[in-house]
Amino acid sequence: ALDLVNEFKTTLLGEDIYVFTPKGDVKSLPVGAVALDFGFNIHTEIGLRTIGAKVNNKLVSIQQELKNGDIVEIITTSKGRATNNWLEIVKTGRAKSKIREYLKDEKTKLSGRGKTIMERMFMKHDVDFTEHNINLLTKNYKYDTPNEFFHAVAEGKIRMTREVLLGIIEEKNIPAVNSKKEKKKNI
Repeated sequence: ALDLVNEFKTTLLGEDIYVFTPKGDVKSLPVGAVALDFGFNIHTEIGLRTIGAKVNNKLVSIQQELKNGDIVEIITTSKGRATNNWLEIVKTGRAKSKIREYLKDEKTKLSGRGKTIMERMFMKHDVDFTEHNINLLTKNYKYDTPNEFFHAVAEGKIRMTREVLLGIIEEKNIPAVNSKKEKKKNI
């Protein structure tokens, strides 16, 4: 909300720059906007797939601050690639909002993948995939919610063997191993 207020103030005070697409279309952006902001100004999908830009026919990074009169061409890839770092790069509220939305969707997708991985593991080892069993795993690995646990599974932060799975489910107090670093500590 604060981003939108700042953007509104900037627009109200007339602190805009005008940049051009390669086809000559004029785009208005706030002073301090970067190439990545321009990508999101064109279209959300363009912004999410941005890997670089050409400003006045010179290859620049997505962090390049734009100036009045610049001609900007966005270079994209086939898939979205937004990261948390992008939230610190962009200046416009719209771009920040779209990046947050994308990151949230990606986290949800990863949680779904982690849940699928765990469902398969349970089935493979003939263990019931129940809320109780998932809560035991979540608590054992010190996550607040099952979705956080599933997300960690999908990211490869949790490696689980049959023995560990059964030990936790059967409450044999086998210590959880969240990462390679912690695994080395436990040895």
